[in-house]
Amino acid sequence: MRTDGYALNRNQYRPDVCAIAAPVLDEDGTPLASVAVSMPDSRYDADRLPEWGRLVADTASGISDRRLGA
Repeated sequence: MRTDGYALNRNQYRPDVCAIAAPVLDEDGTPLASVAVSMPDSRYDADRLPEWGRLVADTASGISDRRLGA
């Protein structure tokens, strides 16, 4: 997951909550913010993680690119 640009938090911060997040980076690659999707753990579907992770990572990357003027 991390190598794909996103992270999964499943019941680690709060019971019964799942989140998928990716960093928004500055020009030096330093994280400035993040894009995340949170859901009840009961709605989490491990088979869809690659799809959701890609959407979150692509969105964060797009924000980073716009911030850099790309």
